[in-house]
Amino acid sequence: MHQRLCSTLAGWPALASLSLLLANDWWLKQHHPGWLSGKLSDFAGLALVGMLALAIWPKRFATVSAGIALAWLWWKSPQSTPAIAAVNHWLPFRVARVVDYSDLIALSALPLSRLAVVHRERLALAAPLLAVGWRRLSHSPPCWPARHPRLRIVSSTACAPASRPRIWTAPKRWKR
Repeated sequence: MHQRLCSTLAGWPALASLSLLLANDWWLKQHHPGWLSGKLSDFAGLALVGMLALAIWPKRFATVSAGIALAWLWWKSPQSTPAIAAVNHWLPFRVARVVDYSDLIALSALPLSRLAVVHRERLALAAPLLAVGWRRLSHSPPCWPARHPRLRIVSSTACAPASRPRIWTAPKRWKR
């Protein structure tokens, strides 16, 4: 399992999903808001989560996909509002999401995640160069993406919820 997980995370689909998630959430949404930038995060995030889960449980595609789909459906529904309120009560930062059922189309990334895990050897980068030292990572220990601290921090930041909470203001008729 460890080698499968490492080779999946080292492949270009996982790194492309992570890069797309970062670029979209930290730049594209602010500078070019719209339908496309809203959906890119959903597709990239679900693809990344799908690759990770399917690399851990490769023979349980239906179960893993159903679990991710149910969690995504719950997250995108008003049913998750009380849980978000409870989490926001305890965390030092705010968690927010937009109820948008058109985001369910991003679940179509899960079969592509399965293909990325099944064909991970063909999709692997031969000798990738990253800005984590500009050295050939072919001489690094096995599973360099999971062991490199900078890449772990970047991955954690990218996978955090991207929606910013709206600041509530009282309607003008309520003001005296």
